[in-house]
Amino acid sequence: MTRNRGAEADLLLKARAWVTREERSPGIHATDVLDPRKAFWSKVDPKPLSDRLAMTFFVGKMLHAFVLGDSKGAPDAPTDAGSFKSEELGITYSPDVVKPDGNVAELKTSRSFMEPKSLDDIRHYLEQLLVYMAATDTTVSELWVLYLNLRDATNRTAPEFRVYGVSLPSAVLEDVKVQVRGAAQQLNKALFLYPTNPESYRALP
Repeated sequence: MTRNRGAEADLLLKARAWVTREERSPGIHATDVLDPRKAFWSKVDPKPLSDRLAMTFFVGKMLHAFVLGDSKGAPDAPTDAGSFKSEELGITYSPDVVKPDGNVAELKTSRSFMEPKSLDDIRHYLEQLLVYMAATDTTVSELWVLYLNLRDATNRTAPEFRVYGVSLPSAVLEDVKVQVRGAAQQLNKALFLYPTNPESYRALP
């Protein structure tokens, strides 16, 4: 048996092409306000997608295409509900699912061996979901997680879905809106004020 590195490279190229096939809409995105510093540098000095991230995104997008597409699993199946714009918050956002009642659901994959025991265990998922709830002005949503290696009582692992209902008071939703709007405004200001030459950023104190 011999490892075929050429075939591996071809598969990686195919996965990368599929992951990057959908162009991102311009402007400040929902995920940008979760980490404005990272978003700033990705916009002013973008880097190619690493092999590791390409494969990580590939697994997640394949799941999205399966859940959101038809039963035939077409390769051009959608991987989210489309791109929307919130004038109130100054961001664009692409929730995975928008239900008929207007509530959103977000679909994630996790390599964790254990399901969450507290909100802190899935905080990074919930933060993104909260931005979508703020953008859609809804206080109820769902988080769908496929745990790829969930460990059972016998110590065996297997993929399993978990679905969590998420709700919050209207007053908290308004607080989230303030935070999202403020982060988007700060990021826009930073992009407007700073020069466009990436080398000049590195020279800043």
